[in-house]
Amino acid sequence: MMDSKAFTSQLAKRLDADPKDMADMTATFVAVIRERMQEFDSVAIPGFGNFVTIKQPEQVKVDPATGKRMLIPPKIKLEFSPSAMFKKQVDHE
Repeated sequence: MMDSKAFTSQLAKRLDADPKDMADMTATFVAVIRERMQEFDSVAIPGFGNFVTIKQPEQVKVDPATGKRMLIPPKIKLEFSPSAMFKKQVDHE
């Protein structure tokens, strides 16, 4: 698994750019995705894929041992669906 430092270093090398600039651009990209996800917007990047926020509703669960009812708060999940073009490129490498 590649960490963010290795990712930005490899990206900088491939684009012949400064690693610090790549780190800044990557951080900005993540910040924009995070902002849109907090607003429950989806983000589509042609040729790459879609980021979608899914909100799971709150639930009431019963503890089987005690019979006590508990309210489980809603969950927010981020899902990524790669585009067909991206899948094809990854499958061929």
